[in-house]
Parts: sequence; structure tokens; C-alpha cells
Amino acid sequence: MSLASPTKTSIFILQPQSKEDIIPALQTLKERQTIILNLAGLQPNHARQAADMLSGCSCATDGKSTWIDEQTYLFTPHNIRVTRQKLISAKGLKQ
Repeated sequence: MSLASPTKTSIFILQPQSKEDIIPALQTLKERQTIILNLAGLQPNHARQAADMLSGCSCATDGKSTWIDEQTYLFTPHNIRVTRQKLISAKGLKQ
């Protein structure tokens, strides 16, 4: 009996500074890799376009896009499950 060796999973953290920096991010998504994308370095209209392009690419590859905050997104392949939970501090207060 042969067991398949585990594949390495990588998470890419990207912060593009120009529209041209989006091309490698699209290629990374096409390769079904996970990306955390911070769009703070782009002009607002370019950031919107980048988020739309990457969301479309993620959808086309059966992946998922998750909004993290105003300028940060998480793009994952179909086999990664993302769960949001509220943290409970040592004092029992939800953060």
C-alpha cells in the first residue's frame, strides 16, 4: 500500500504597489495557492479593480474570496475552509 506524500501548502501575503503587481497575484491564484492580499498600497479605484479581478479569478478556479477588512482579502482554493470565530479573552470578554 502506498500513501501519497503530503503536498506543501503555501500562503502568499501580497501588497501590490501598482496595477502591474496584480498579474503575479492572478498567476498565483490560477495555481490554486492561498493569498492574503492587502490593497492599501493602491489608489482606491485600482484597489477596487484588483479586488474584482482576483475575485473573478478565484471564482473561475472554484476558489473562495473572503473579505478580511477594508483593504485586505483572503483568496483560497476550493479545498481550504475558512472559519470566522470571535476570540474570548482571558477575562471572558469577546473581542
